Amino acid sequence: MVTESDYDCILMDCQMPVMDGYEATQKIRQDSRFTSLPIIAMTANAMQGDRKKCIDAGMNDHISKPININEFFSALLKWVTPRENSDEKILPASTTLEDEAKETLPKLEGIDMDFGLAMVQGDVELYRSFLVRFYQDHSGSQKKIQDALETGNSNQAANFTHTVRGIAGNIGAKKLVNAAEALEVAIGKDRKNLYESLLHDFSTNLSQVMKSLSQLPNDMGQGQAKKLDFSKITLPPSLIKAITDKIDRGLVASLAPEIEEIKKVEPFGPTLAERLRYLTRNYDGPEILKILETIEKN
Repeated sequence: MVTESDYDCILMDCQMPVMDGYEATQKIRQDSRFTSLPIIAMTANAMQGDRKKCIDAGMNDHISKPININEFFSALLKWVTPRENSDEKILPASTTLEDEAKETLPKLEGIDMDFGLAMVQGDVELYRSFLVRFYQDHSGSQKKIQDALETGNSNQAANFTHTVRGIAGNIGAKKLVNAAEALEVAIGKDRKNLYESLLHDFSTNLSQVMKSLSQLPNDMGQGQAKKLDFSKITLPPSLIKAITDKIDRGLVASLAPEIEEIKKVEPFGPTLAERLRYLTRNYDGPEILKILETIEKN
């Protein structure tokens, strides 16, 4: 990707399968074109020595998850030189107040909602979508980790645990984060004598979070869109192309103008717009492209 596009900065995930972020950074630095390209680690690893490991690999900075918005933008300001005549508009921050946002959500045991809402700058619908996605994606995580440990696949178990830890941090499930971190450290150090108790603690906290999240409807953002026959909807080719181009450029989060145009298309526009707005909040570009492909075939 680096060789094919012109990037201002790379946000590097350290724990990727096949090639991790450290090796990827080293390979990028071997190309003289990218010796000064800023690379910032964004990882749930916040333990002692992790920052040094990132710097030693050739990265410029390290931001730990869950991401602190102020810290994140401070890092960008430090390392990224603004371009002149940028054609991308800066979207205004959400003006939704956290106190107002919390009134639309039930009390969720095991989740620090103040923290979670602060992570998304008080955007209650975005936060709600993260909560629902966590519920949909991670209810079986405990079994995946346990199965991996029982079959001796400690790397896979550590990756599963690391993923839960990072995303749980983003929604404010702090006790689950602590339990996941303890388990991940034990797996990394091959402390098999601790697996049973730490896995039990992890499972207890995950169950509490899942019980709380079960109060939320798990088909959010879909509503009547489930009943839509996309093959019977017609959209202007120029609008489809505009959306496709943005998704190809990684700009899923900036589709608001196009979705507003879709909303005006009768009779199914408002319902389709609701569905696409939900997908953009979940950064689900592939699903949006599937819908557009079905519409385009009409």
